[in-house]
Amino acid sequence: ANELGYQIVFKDLEFPSLIPAIKTGKLDLAIANISPTEERRQNVGFSDIYYRESLALVYLPNTTLPDNLKGLKVGVQFGSSYQQALEKKQATQDNFSIAARSSLVTLIEDLQHHRIDVLLTTQAHAARVTSNLPELATTEFHLEGAPLVESAIIAEVSSPLLPQINKAIAKLKVQGTIDQLSAKWF
Repeated sequence: ANELGYQIVFKDLEFPSLIPAIKTGKLDLAIANISPTEERRQNVGFSDIYYRESLALVYLPNTTLPDNLKGLKVGVQFGSSYQQALEKKQATQDNFSIAARSSLVTLIEDLQHHRIDVLLTTQAHAARVTSNLPELATTEFHLEGAPLVESAIIAEVSSPLLPQINKAIAKLKVQGTIDQLSAKWF
């Protein structure tokens, strides 16, 4: 926004409501760990990718973590691309259950109160959660069909802001600003 001379008004919305808010004009842009998928591209436009990261599991230290999630109840953010990949895995390996929630806070509470066994999220979220809640542990997790989580800004498909945003992202990458912000916040 600073690069383009715009002023930002932040609105805190749950992840599943971001695309509908763009489509109905309640938001001009949305920024979160929003990976461009084919399904999402049918509804909104995406900027260039500005950040990539892997997935991780957050769990209570006494939890046994099998490689294939066997027997676990896995919490995941509703509407995320990794929820979709987890559901595909479950279709071929029906030995774990999924609990999708719209809020990371709710998922953390579910984990702390043993309503889920593990939380699947991004490494950045996992690091932030475990630094604030040292009673929880984290480990990197590879989920087949869920490549790196890619983050982009979304807007209306034909928004004139997207080319401007892409130009600003490119400039900020060259300047090293994106890396600095990633190191600070992720």
